[in-house]
Amino acid sequence: MKMKWLFFLLAVLYGHLPFAHALEPYSGSRIFWDTASRRTVFSGGGYARIIELQDGRLMAVCESGGIKIAFSQDKGSTWGSATKIVSNPAGIRECVPDLIQLSDGTIIVAYNPRPTSPYSEERKFGIRCKRSTDGGRTWSDEIFVNDALHTFADSCWEPSMLELPSGELQLYFADEGPYTSNNDQQISLCRSMDGGQTWSQAQKICYRQGSRDGMPVPVLLKDESQIVVIIEDNGWGYGDFFPTTVRTSLQNNWHNNYWVNATDPNREKTLNFNFCPTATGCRALAHADHVQERGSSARDARRIQPDH
Repeated sequence: MKMKWLFFLLAVLYGHLPFAHALEPYSGSRIFWDTASRRTVFSGGGYARIIELQDGRLMAVCESGGIKIAFSQDKGSTWGSATKIVSNPAGIRECVPDLIQLSDGTIIVAYNPRPTSPYSEERKFGIRCKRSTDGGRTWSDEIFVNDALHTFADSCWEPSMLELPSGELQLYFADEGPYTSNNDQQISLCRSMDGGQTWSQAQKICYRQGSRDGMPVPVLLKDESQIVVIIEDNGWGYGDFFPTTVRTSLQNNWHNNYWVNATDPNREKTLNFNFCPTATGCRALAHADHVQERGSSARDARRIQPDH
């Protein structure tokens, strides 16, 4: 009887919600995944990334007791054995790699050293990279990009790279280093003018006071007019992170001390909630079956706390 009343109330609620009205069918692009094409690239690990190289091979990278790479000669149907190019030093985990091939053919893998507790000042959270000029067969010594502090709360995370038409290489990352007295986080940028061999000091490119801009991924638009960086932003008032873009013109290129603050029109949300009503907080209908099966609505409200 209780369940009948529950579904009656849900039906009444649904009928009065603004998103209950019919919407025009979605007509944008869609991606469909062929699950039968699934292949194993690494036998273990996480945070995998993949690119197509200039010679047609695919190259993948992941964190797995260090940083590993693998190659495919047939567009991903089969993969060669994984090779470890970065090992974990004592008391440090090498994490969250990104990779890029520059216009001159150089391959760069960037990654994030993360000390383990108990923390000590000589082991800092940071960003490093390695270069290969022979298609991934051999790799340079480790190259310094940035250091934050040695504590988890004042660290840096998640490098992601972009090459500009000028040849400038940019590396974006989430940066807690400047905010030692609170939990804030910004997106920072380091630049290389010599193919990743040396790097500039970090500069701020976006920040919302009291919030945590994170997980940057940059692109240069096809017409080469703007640099757009997609981030996660927990400052929109939804109580959680929300996919967001920040941008600048290629001409400006984050110069003249320009960065995107909370109210800058170059900070934009990316989702249309008309096609995702449950994201606005009305979870009752989406989770009714889950409530019935598990007998607890409290568990439906849980959220995963970010670890950075």
